[in-house]
Amino acid sequence: MDQTREDIFHTNSIHPLPEAGYDLETFPEFTPGNILVSERESHFVFIIDRVTGDIVWSLDHDTIGNLGQHMARMIPTGLPGSGNILLFDNGCCSGWPRTDRGYSRVLEIDPVTQSIVWSYDPMVPFNSPIRSGAQRLANGNTLISASQENRTFEVAPNGDIVWEFVQTSTEGHYRCHRVDYEWLNGGEAGPVTPSPW
Repeated sequence: MDQTREDIFHTNSIHPLPEAGYDLETFPEFTPGNILVSERESHFVFIIDRVTGDIVWSLDHDTIGNLGQHMARMIPTGLPGSGNILLFDNGCCSGWPRTDRGYSRVLEIDPVTQSIVWSYDPMVPFNSPIRSGAQRLANGNTLISASQENRTFEVAPNGDIVWEFVQTSTEGHYRCHRVDYEWLNGGEAGPVTPSPW
């Protein structure tokens, strides 16, 4: 860790695991409701058993490398890649010594084999060293928000950009999510259901 930084356990996402179709007798660590945590500075992605509080799974650093990642999410049942973990690899500012790859990418990781099964790592690199995120969509595409570039774009599984929005403000954005039209109620956001935890 960078000993001059005070937030070495900087946690940027804490998310309950969705139903993802795992045989829970074989893979109890992927029980829906267990907590997937992403700590950027330590490049640590792990699952906490919601009942015991134990860490029951972690991403292998040797396989993946220093990420400085954001928005680790398990893809739920019903979406392509169900059961895999999707995350935005900022490629910057984590670990000790500090590393900066100079470009970002999006990774889909099989948590059982600890292997990358899909990535958006284009020939023309993009770079968002902080914030950002990725969301798997029902059509199999992936919505990517590269906040430092003020870009939100959707990519097909083959990496082709389907559409792109570039924000003209220099302030950037944190991250974006696609919501179903039905979620909207007369142009207003529908009721928010509080998390059960």
